[in-house]
Amino acid sequence: MVKVVRSIVGSSGSSEDPGMCHPGPGSRRDQLGPDLEVGALVQQGGSRVLKERPRFRGLRTRVTIEELLDAGIIDASTARRLEEGEDSVEEVSGSVSTYLEGSRCVAGVLVTEGHRKVSIYQAVLEGTLRPGAGLLLLEAQAATGCLVDPVRDLRLTVHQAVRRGLVGRELMDKLLSAERAVTGYTDPHSGSLISLFEAMRRGLIVYTHALRLLAAQAATGGIIDPQHSHRLSVEAAFRRGLFDQGVRDSLFHPSSDTKGFFDPNTQQNLTYLQLTRTCVCDPQTHLLLLHLRVTETRTANNPLLD
Repeated sequence: MVKVVRSIVGSSGSSEDPGMCHPGPGSRRDQLGPDLEVGALVQQGGSRVLKERPRFRGLRTRVTIEELLDAGIIDASTARRLEEGEDSVEEVSGSVSTYLEGSRCVAGVLVTEGHRKVSIYQAVLEGTLRPGAGLLLLEAQAATGCLVDPVRDLRLTVHQAVRRGLVGRELMDKLLSAERAVTGYTDPHSGSLISLFEAMRRGLIVYTHALRLLAAQAATGGIIDPQHSHRLSVEAAFRRGLFDQGVRDSLFHPSSDTKGFFDPNTQQNLTYLQLTRTCVCDPQTHLLLLHLRVTETRTANNPLLD
């Protein structure tokens, strides 16, 4: 008799929207558990048991133990304990969550007047945030994993965000381009999946813009490898060839190329990491909110299209 060991958490029968982003740190959504893949048949008490191997939920796809080991995210001892069932995915998840989920991005805006929490898109429409600054923050969200609804505490793909009205349809093309920093760009000649850096090198995305998106990734947990759906440290990403020495130097030594994120309170351009440090933490969701103490007065009907 063959017995199949299955997990309730993360089973293929889940009703979860397959496009829904992985909940990040602080999310009130239930943390998604491991998926399992079929491994070898093993003997147990006279019966053959189909041993299933644990996998972790990555940014878009499942991540295997071997991939985490190869990336240096876990060591050989941890990999062995996971394979042999001595450690569970849940027990290990805490130590690798930064590389699977990332850390917190700039999720929304806290408006001093009325102490209101609003999405970045809504802040632009209300005239409390400059259109260019708002668009770059939304692109940074998309490039670091998901668009964030700070009011309902949701993390969404670009298509989901448009359907739910979190962002306008007029931004879809720009945000889908930024989201490809997570899912990978398609080489127009070969049709193969390429990284953000390769897309930049081949002229599919402007250098300074790509550099700012990479800096946002580095500031929120690490550079995303779209081939494997997880993050890497800057050094590990460099060794894997996800960017060259010039980009590496720019990430470690901020310049005007990476200081493209506007701080409306000081009227200065900052790196993404610097901007996150000016944010306040929402005590309910633990999301980072840009605290607008000085508001703009723009009243255009469609400011993001100016």
